[in-house]
Amino acid sequence: MEAKYLQNRKGVWYFRRRIPDDVRTLYPERRDVLFFSLKTRSQAEAARRAHEHALRQDALWKARRGDVNLLGPEERQAAYAFLEAYGLNPGDRVQYDAAGIWPDEFMDEIKFLCRETGQYGEPAYVRERTPGYVNLAYDLFLGEKLSPLFSEAVSQYQAAKREDPKSKKGKARWNAVNRFFAYSADRPVDRYEREEANGFVRKLLDDGNKVATVKRYLNYLTPVLRYAFAENGLPGPHVFENIVLPKSDSVVREPFTINEISQLQKICIERDDSLRWAVALISDTGLRLGEAIGLKVTDFSLGEVPYVSIRESDVRDLKTARSTREVPLVGAALWAAQRIVANTKSEYVWPKYAVPGDFKATSASNAIAKWVRAQGIDKTMHSLRHSIRDRLRDVNAPEEIIDQVGGWSARSAGQRYGRGASLSVKAEWLEKIVLDTRD
Repeated sequence: MEAKYLQNRKGVWYFRRRIPDDVRTLYPERRDVLFFSLKTRSQAEAARRAHEHALRQDALWKARRGDVNLLGPEERQAAYAFLEAYGLNPGDRVQYDAAGIWPDEFMDEIKFLCRETGQYGEPAYVRERTPGYVNLAYDLFLGEKLSPLFSEAVSQYQAAKREDPKSKKGKARWNAVNRFFAYSADRPVDRYEREEANGFVRKLLDDGNKVATVKRYLNYLTPVLRYAFAENGLPGPHVFENIVLPKSDSVVREPFTINEISQLQKICIERDDSLRWAVALISDTGLRLGEAIGLKVTDFSLGEVPYVSIRESDVRDLKTARSTREVPLVGAALWAAQRIVANTKSEYVWPKYAVPGDFKATSASNAIAKWVRAQGIDKTMHSLRHSIRDRLRDVNAPEEIIDQVGGWSARSAGQRYGRGASLSVKAEWLEKIVLDTRD
């Protein structure tokens, strides 16, 4: 962070900034320069504090120059700067009450900005006619607790849930939040109107987003607001609660037929390259494409009961807690695993698509989908994943086994207890669906 407005005196850092002529009347002492201690000997910390003070002053000066309708962070920054201009801190009312006095200059300025008069012609403070940042400054002086801004609520939620903002899920949440800010604004969580939420949904749909995509956006927004309202004791419901969406427009994905799976597996074995290893692996394990593409060589174990370990890594998260699992390797998947272990020299099996900080599951999906279509099969890898469920069901595998193989959510509370079936038991069921890939 750039170290602006800093001055060092005897090892302690101070803030020093010239007050522009057009806003000098904001400061009771009519000083030419703002100068005060930042109360730290650390230059890095001083730079951070100075930057925060400068943002507050910029917002206040912007308001004084005519833009009184500040929103979100700027409104809050201007409120804090307004207090600072009069030497006040949030909650100072307690001290003033104890001393039996009142900050007259501060109140006179508020009344001046309100530009209202009382019954006998004296200046008056009428909240509804006063700029929002001034009301906020007054509330801060009184010691009122402020509702968090939406952006603050997101950070608080992620900290509480231990969700890394840089993870795939963390980035997706911020993407949804910023999409909402582009439509509305970053404001206190309890200062949105229901119509803004409905309007945001309409805008997403009008932009061509599918209902499932809109629902995904809402699934990132609503938990944040629900958490913020609960933690701050705010009366609900929040504006996104129980939003009504049109009937889903999702297309039912047709699973692969047995003949199509057999055809792909045979071609994969013939081509014998890294992209075909991914297809073969998914075909007899039901892994999600992202789960497969993010694998390391060390995730494969070719012991007595060969298996692949699905767990979070530094390149990708998993969809749910149930996604963490060990899946036995049989048939074409076992062949793919053997080829991977024997031929991969890098830490990650598919470094073209997955290395720390650069996960390209979509690129891998597009490359595989293009090749599959070239074989005369117009279906996705997700359909191949779901085909494993049909194949296991056809050999009368228990639903619990099917869910554990695919990492699907448990159907009942009882299925959530215990460690689940052993590798050997899952392997026995998977062996029953192995296809003959011989010509």
